Amino acid sequence: MERIKLTFHAKNRIKERKISKEEMEIAVSNPDSIKHIFNNKFIIRKSFNKKILEIVYTKEKDKILIITCYWL
Repeated sequence: MERIKLTFHAKNRIKERKISKEEMEIAVSNPDSIKHIFNNKFIIRKSFNKKILEIVYTKEKDKILIITCYWL
């Protein structure tokens, strides 16, 4: 699996929204869906119990850079 890095914004949001790093890793490695939104940006969705985690990210050479994440 590619390395996962977080922007400053994403680091703040995972704390604020109570998203664990484990949940993010699971979503990135085994998403329910991936949608290309523009340029090199994508949205992942992954269901956890009755909640859906959405992650906005971009791909760089050898890593995935998470821009933001939130529960739907």
